[in-house]
Amino acid sequence: MVVFLVHLGLLVRAVTNATNGSFCYPLDDAFIHLSLARNIAFHGTFGMTPGVFASASSSVLWPLLLAFFIRIIGDHAILPLLINAALGATVPWLVNRTLHRAEAHWLLRLLTPALVVFVTPLTTIAALGMEHSLHIVLGLLFLDEAVRFLREGHRFAPLAALAFLLTATRYEAIFPVCATILLLLRKRRIKEASVLGSAAVAPVVLFGIYSILHGARFLPNSVLLKGRPIALKGVGDVFNLVAGDLVDRLALNSHLLVLFGGLALVWWLHHEQDGELSQEESDRARILLFTLAAHIVFAGLGWFYRYEAYLIVTGVVTVASSIHRPQIQRRNVALIAALGLSFLSPLFRRAVQAIGATPAACRNIYQQQWQMGRFLHEHFEDDAVAVNDIGAVAYQRKGPLVDLVGLASFSVAKAKKFKIDTPLSPEDLLHETAAVPVAIVYEQWIGESIPSSWVRLGRWRIDNLKSPAYADVAIYACNEQAIPRVLAALRTFGKTLPKGVHQEGRYLEPLGAPAVGDAYELHANDTLVVRVASPSGEKLKIAPVFADGTVFVPGGKPIDARGRTVAAIEKELLAQPETNVREARLAEARPYRISVFGAVARPAELEWPSPPTARAAAQAAGAMAPERLVRLREAQGQIERTELFGTDLDQALLPGDFVLVPERRK
Repeated sequence: MVVFLVHLGLLVRAVTNATNGSFCYPLDDAFIHLSLARNIAFHGTFGMTPGVFASASSSVLWPLLLAFFIRIIGDHAILPLLINAALGATVPWLVNRTLHRAEAHWLLRLLTPALVVFVTPLTTIAALGMEHSLHIVLGLLFLDEAVRFLREGHRFAPLAALAFLLTATRYEAIFPVCATILLLLRKRRIKEASVLGSAAVAPVVLFGIYSILHGARFLPNSVLLKGRPIALKGVGDVFNLVAGDLVDRLALNSHLLVLFGGLALVWWLHHEQDGELSQEESDRARILLFTLAAHIVFAGLGWFYRYEAYLIVTGVVTVASSIHRPQIQRRNVALIAALGLSFLSPLFRRAVQAIGATPAACRNIYQQQWQMGRFLHEHFEDDAVAVNDIGAVAYQRKGPLVDLVGLASFSVAKAKKFKIDTPLSPEDLLHETAAVPVAIVYEQWIGESIPSSWVRLGRWRIDNLKSPAYADVAIYACNEQAIPRVLAALRTFGKTLPKGVHQEGRYLEPLGAPAVGDAYELHANDTLVVRVASPSGEKLKIAPVFADGTVFVPGGKPIDARGRTVAAIEKELLAQPETNVREARLAEARPYRISVFGAVARPAELEWPSPPTARAAAQAAGAMAPERLVRLREAQGQIERTELFGTDLDQALLPGDFVLVPERRK
């Protein structure tokens, strides 16, 4: 317990050091549960926004538990961490209790709880702020009660209650319940098996009915979207699912492979031995082998160490409670020693990775999803907004949102046919976002579906990616009228983004024709040439101004060049003796960048070496023989809208201009 709390304290300190003193969770999903809980507590709505139902969580119990505490102590983002700290602290005690009942050696009882804390990794699971710590605690309790009931035949009520709580916490927690039911049927205890099964499915059925009554499907959107697709058309498909998938996924996850082997060995060592304790260990191993196999075949793995965490804890405890027996040690000393080494190696490697990844992932979420939420809260609080990560956005604002993944928007999930990796079609995306002024999306994910009426105005990029799907998000104005508002919001908010968020895009670019000569100001896509001294003589090197406005010369530090003259940058480079720079000058001026949207194949940002005409820009974006165009030009914080006809189409554009291609009149 002390080891866990100290380790968690060190982790929280590392996170706050990486996030400007504010704790942030390593996955955006934690804020999904917080948003659900707040709306349950204060509005009586199981949803991401007040008054709108959304089955956005695969846990029924966790949001309800959070809502209970929110009603008592208030809405605090740190609440899930505190609850998980308390739950996590009970895990070593539960491990020790199981080992004590198994008559384990005192040294094993001392070391195993600390080992569980490290290899799970329990502190990372607690820092997630989700239901997985509760899943571990309930899983340990259920397993102890199950093997005791199978042996002694009494204390059935606690077992049934734990089965109910397990599936209410995580739907895949029904796997150990199913294994226990099979063992009960083997003993011809049909009544107990039926009651236990009813208790386990009750939360699923109750929430399913509630969900249907609110216009959604029986299963939560998160389960439908993230669940593994299963298509069984013949005996071969069944074999591939049960055997092929199991073998393939075990081979790809060495920590689960050694866990499977360890549990199989425990069962083999105990299944034919006499004695109550040996029977308990055999039943425990059977339940976990079934659970592990079912989870691997039917449920998800990974996703930041969380999905299989309960399997690692219960599996390590089961193996540890078996290896102490004198008769086993005498017969299998070499086998047990070899198993111990192979068993711990993949788990240790995974745990070490988690130590470094967790603070970095928290920093990722703080820099990306938290800033998205802050931006939309400060500038679009009452508007509908479109995003593909909803947690931190929903938690920081109360306005409506369109979830482009589909967790919180049933119509989106349905249009995607409940396939999480399938983006909406362009027509569906346009329909879902008809009333949305701004969207923040992963372009790599949404792909070719971006409507031609959207205009990208900026990008934010982060480094050292550990948690989010992609390193950069794009900010779009979703219609012509929203362009000035989104531009103004980005320019205001961009000044407050934390260090480590690299900004780029139209909102940072200068307006109008660039100055000439010494007054020329550098921006993204300019190129410098620097003269550098070396032992073999002076050399010329190219130093581009990157999309985030920085310029870098090997040996030196990145310099923010945006809006500064070449002379100013040269002076700063000369002040970095490690670069050996002797001179810097402009090699190539940035191209003219023009945005074209509307009746085109897809919105485009086009670059030109010299000022293009409106007609040429439209044709380059795929508009065929345009007869009428609209030029949008920003001036003094306002957007001037000019319709162009005839010879006006051949007017030269200025940097920062937008060209709207209207739909042809019928």
